[in-house]
Amino acid sequence: MSRPKLSPVPAKLADIAAATGLSLSTVSRVLNRRKLHERLSRKTTERVHAAARRLGYLPHHGAQALATNRSLVIGAAVPPNPVGRKEESSPLGDEYLGKLLGHAEVFFRARGFDLLLLNAADSKSLCARSAAKFRARQIDGVLLAGNTSALTLRTLELEGVPAVAVDYAGPLAAGSHVGLDNRGAIAVGLDHLQSLGHRRIAFLGRHGRTVYADIAVRRRAFREEMARRGLASGSSSFADWPAPEIQGSQESGAWAADQIAALPLRRRPTAILTVDDVQAFAVVQRLREHGLFCPLDVSVVGFDDSSPARLSSPALTTIDHGLQVIAERAGAVLLECIEHRREGKVFPPVREKIPARLIRRESTARAIR
Repeated sequence: MSRPKLSPVPAKLADIAAATGLSLSTVSRVLNRRKLHERLSRKTTERVHAAARRLGYLPHHGAQALATNRSLVIGAAVPPNPVGRKEESSPLGDEYLGKLLGHAEVFFRARGFDLLLLNAADSKSLCARSAAKFRARQIDGVLLAGNTSALTLRTLELEGVPAVAVDYAGPLAAGSHVGLDNRGAIAVGLDHLQSLGHRRIAFLGRHGRTVYADIAVRRRAFREEMARRGLASGSSSFADWPAPEIQGSQESGAWAADQIAALPLRRRPTAILTVDDVQAFAVVQRLREHGLFCPLDVSVVGFDDSSPARLSSPALTTIDHGLQVIAERAGAVLLECIEHRREGKVFPPVREKIPARLIRRESTARAIR
């Protein structure tokens, strides 16, 4: 298929109108996706696009943004250095943020939008830059990923910038946010373990001095659920594992396995809930080095349902984080908010929690003691 020959002078809307015999306003509605363009017939829109390709028409995005009052660009605010990493690193290299942004990118691309990464290292600067880009029609709204603060949401709301926090786990805040039901996720995990007869259950919930809000919510939920079910008894709840100086999922998983192996049999937990699958893999591997086997001696429940969870030995029982569902719902809410603002309507904040789902595999079994 040959490419259209580009003229030294870029084709204009008037050239396409002349080539198609359509009015300038009709051509503009099609190519600039102006209001009511979807009411034009498919034959008309295809005719315009064919002429645009033939003449080598290149849209001027700045002019399009001014004409349509939208840029078809979504700002994605991400922290530059994910929690638990000492070195400076790209958020795209972090498995959690990479998956979250990947699902968001697919969602917006299917709807004609691009994602623009915004540095969220400093929330005050982020809000100011986002507001400036929004007013300059460089972005239509902001998707906030990572450990978003309630203050950031509130500030963007006051600035009039359409924004949604994705996988939000903080306190109730102004603005819209969509996240996992973390309390429900812990309940789902405990339901499963309790149904297998486990009563001494550990929660591996703290790794690093800075903790994601969702992990803090899960730790509180674990304490409260254990007490409500009559399973907590002194130190046997293990809700503060591991020690604060432990960094990273692998290190904290290995540390927890060492602690379990050192305990006398009557005090040793028979099951453990982790905050991610990497932590769970580390627990299983280090327990094996101590001569303890999963699930015979200790049942292990992961979190996230990562790809290796299906392939590990034993295959990991895990709680599905539902990142795709969360990202797509947050994206839909953001587009609704953008349209309401463009039409001068008030958009009521959306605050939703997506239910968690347990995926049972081979790493959990009935308690034998």
